[in-house]
Amino acid sequence: MAASNDKLRAARRAIRSRVDPGQPISRAELAEEVNSYLWEASGRTRRHCLDEHTIGRYERGELRWPSAAYREGLRAVLRADSDADLGFFPTRRGNTTTPKATKTLPADHDPTIREWNHQSSHTSRIVHVFANPLDWEMWDNTKRRTFLINAAGTVAAVLASIEVPDSQRTCHIDSETIEALEQTTLGFRRAYRSAGALSLLGPSHGTLNLLTEMVPRSGKHQDRLVTAIGQMAALIGTMLSLDLGDFEAGQRYLSIAARAAQQAGNNDLLAFALGARAFNAAYGTDPRAGLDYADSALAVARRGVSPITHGWLSAVASEMHATD
Repeated sequence: MAASNDKLRAARRAIRSRVDPGQPISRAELAEEVNSYLWEASGRTRRHCLDEHTIGRYERGELRWPSAAYREGLRAVLRADSDADLGFFPTRRGNTTTPKATKTLPADHDPTIREWNHQSSHTSRIVHVFANPLDWEMWDNTKRRTFLINAAGTVAAVLASIEVPDSQRTCHIDSETIEALEQTTLGFRRAYRSAGALSLLGPSHGTLNLLTEMVPRSGKHQDRLVTAIGQMAALIGTMLSLDLGDFEAGQRYLSIAARAAQQAGNNDLLAFALGARAFNAAYGTDPRAGLDYADSALAVARRGVSPITHGWLSAVASEMHATD
C-alpha cells in the first residue's frame, strides 16, 4: 500500500474554501481552481479536466508524479515553491501502486493527463466511439466498469471544452427538441423509482451520450442541455454507487453532475450531486469525506434550493454526522 501524501493534504487544507468560507478548500474546488488556472495560463486555448477523484489519488499517494501541467497548476493554487513541497517526486509513470485488473485503463485514458483542445471538430466521432464499443456488455462487471469510467472522462472533457453560452451564436437545436430531451431525462429519473438499475443503466448512458454530442451545437440553449447532462450523470452515478456498488465509476459520474451544475448555475443540481457524493464517499471509497460533502451540499443549499432538496440534504447531513 502506498504511503499517503500528507504534504499535499496539508497544503490543501491550508487554503480556505470559497464555497464554504471558514472551511478548507475541498478536493473538487481545488481541481476546479487548477483547471481554471491552466485555462488562463494557456491563453484560453486548452482545457484540462482534473477532478477530485484524481486529487484523492494524489493525496493517498497512489500517484506521486502528476503531469507537468497539473504540477504547475497545483503549485500555483496551493502557493508552493516546488513540487517537493507538495510531496511530488518522479516515479515510473507516476504510480506507486499497481492497479487491479478491473480498474486498469488504456494509457490514453489516464485521468491525470487527459486534455481536450476546445477547437477540436471531432467531438461527435470521439463520443460515438465510447457509445458503441465492440465489447460492451452490461452484465460483465469488469467490461462495464472499464467502459463507463472511460466514457465519463470523455463526457467531462466535452463539458470542459464548451465555451460560455452566447445568445447570438448560431443554434442548431430548436426549443421543441430541447423540451423533448428534458422530458426524456425526467422520464428516466422517475422510472428509477420502480425499475432496476441494470435495466436503466444502458438507456440512461445512451441518452447522456446523445446530450453530450448535441451540447457543442446548442447555442443559447447550452445551459439547459448542460443541466440535462448533469441530471443524467447524477442518475447514472447514483445507480452505480447505491445499486451496483461500483463506487469508483459512480463518483466519476457524480463529479460530472457537479461540474455540469456549476457550469449551468443550477444550485439544486449541484446540491444534489454533492449530497450523493456524501453517500458515495461514506459507503465507498473515502468514508471520512462523507461529512465534508454533506456540509458542502448544505452550504450550496443556503444559496437557495427547493424545499424538497433542502429537506433531503438535511437528512443526508444527519446520517453523515451519525456515522462520523
